[in-house]
Amino acid sequence: KWSNVKRDLVPICLFAVLGVVISIIGVAVGLNQLAGLSLPCALLIGASLSATDPVSVTALFRELGVSTRLTTLMEGESLFNDGMAVVAFSFLVGLPLGTAELKLQPILLQLLIVVGIGIAVGGIIGFGISYLTQRFDLPLVEQSLTLVSAYGTYLITEDLGGSGVIGVVTTGLILGNFGSRIGMNPRTRIFVTEFWEFLAFFVNSIVFLLIGD
Repeated sequence: KWSNVKRDLVPICLFAVLGVVISIIGVAVGLNQLAGLSLPCALLIGASLSATDPVSVTALFRELGVSTRLTTLMEGESLFNDGMAVVAFSFLVGLPLGTAELKLQPILLQLLIVVGIGIAVGGIIGFGISYLTQRFDLPLVEQSLTLVSAYGTYLITEDLGGSGVIGVVTTGLILGNFGSRIGMNPRTRIFVTEFWEFLAFFVNSIVFLLIGD
């Protein structure tokens, strides 16, 4: 729900940016000091691991009945931390190659570009699909459009050099909070919601099985 995200947008953004930086440094220092890895290699591993998905944590939260605000903070951070992780990884790869500079301005500019492209593409596709679904009442077609928009947004955003994850998050927020309200009748909204709940459950189950294996 956008209302939940909007209420905690500042802490979510702080966790997604500063939290990722702290995580990268923590992992890098640990690997450097305890495992003896070189600092550049340790930093790259830290950047790779810093944007993990808290699916197991949020599942435990729901089981224990933890407050919705804490769940929103965890899930919100995991949705938006991708942009920071992409920039950090690209910067750490480019530093020894001479294609990146150790300056704050270019890093912030790259972060704005990666996140901005994701939000722009996600916004265009999200609002486009929202207004398109106003023109007809076909549940299966509307469900298919949400599926195509998710994968399409990711591919287009990544191709343009932005964060595909942030693009999909933007599209999802718009379709879920705006498009479903103006372009779908209650029956279609339930149909599409249950479809995505099934997909989320199915993918999370695969993740748990892979972790267990």
